[in-house]
Amino acid sequence: MKKVFAGGFFALCGTMGSSVLLAVAAINPVSGWSTPPGRFLTTVLSNGTFVPLCLFAAMMVIGAGLLSASILEKNK
Repeated sequence: MKKVFAGGFFALCGTMGSSVLLAVAAINPVSGWSTPPGRFLTTVLSNGTFVPLCLFAAMMVIGAGLLSASILEKNK
């Protein structure tokens, strides 16, 4: 049961945090960018939100892993 709560907490926090950072990047786009990374990634990099975005994405993955591990344990 602790894995379910921890997984849900991590997944929820990761989803909310990454949604906020993606909204910030969408609201403040850069005016100049190069083609390979694209406008959105250039905006994320120039705003300095790349590292927090990666941390929130990792929280989502950890939360999903904990939730799926608890589901798999329950089915055994």
